[in-house]
Amino acid sequence: MIPVPCPNVLFARAGILVDETKKRTIEKRMMYYAYVLKSLKDGSLYKGHCENIEIRLKQHNSGKTQSISGKLPFEVTYFENFETRENAIAREKYFKSAAGRRFLKQKLNL
Repeated sequence: MIPVPCPNVLFARAGILVDETKKRTIEKRMMYYAYVLKSLKDGSLYKGHCENIEIRLKQHNSGKTQSISGKLPFEVTYFENFETRENAIAREKYFKSAAGRRFLKQKLNL
């Protein structure tokens, strides 16, 4: 969860909040997600990573991605959160591996 800046915070950039009244910086934690979407049309799974699951689901369901447009709509079936993008990407790669597919099959009771 991203902290809500107080009124005396002048700007936020690159994950750092600068509080000009106290002349100090406050780290803003970003969260990254590895997620699994399930097609409500055919039950197929789509794996990915992002910073905001709600926005990403809307992007997928908008139909702009040609490779999955025939499988719309999708719902979020499973996700894990991480503090770094690298860890989220690594978990996405795992989900796409044979071991990861077995893990998801067991976890999601497929």
